[in-house]
Amino acid sequence: MAIIDERPQWARWIWASTAMWIKTIADDLSLPLLVEGIDDRQKKNVEASHAELRLNGPFIFESSHRYYQVQMPINILLVDYMTGDGLDAYRLQRWAGRFQSVMDLPIPIYRYGSGIDDDESLVDCLRVRRTRDGGVRIIHFGQVARMGTLDTSIRETAIDGLFECYLDPFRVV
Repeated sequence: MAIIDERPQWARWIWASTAMWIKTIADDLSLPLLVEGIDDRQKKNVEASHAELRLNGPFIFESSHRYYQVQMPINILLVDYMTGDGLDAYRLQRWAGRFQSVMDLPIPIYRYGSGIDDDESLVDCLRVRRTRDGGVRIIHFGQVARMGTLDTSIRETAIDGLFECYLDPFRVV
């Protein structure tokens, strides 16, 4: 029997789990997802409607002996290239509403990776931290650009939330 300190793995597991979880939502919407700092920002990826995931943290605090509070701000930028056809004027709001409703659910953290400790088992779940400002917020930026003579407008909206969980860093194997 051995005791393993899992703290060095937490950031990777949280990032990978969050990105994979958000990707399932984007895939359901047929919306390409770029993960900032992971995916390559190629011209073909950013000159079409898409979602961008930005993760800051995790921020980890030892709240008591061997008991850690983990906070993870999650921000999704939705970019909509509107062609002026008027077929779905509320598409951006529909996407934002879908992300917001699913982000209200617990986000499972799995031991993803190829290392010896990465067995894809569940670690815990991140949950929305409720504040006086609410939980998961939608921030609408509106039209941010117009694309030349193509009659294409670019609109953006962000979905933002602070998530947290509490972890014991030591696992007996």
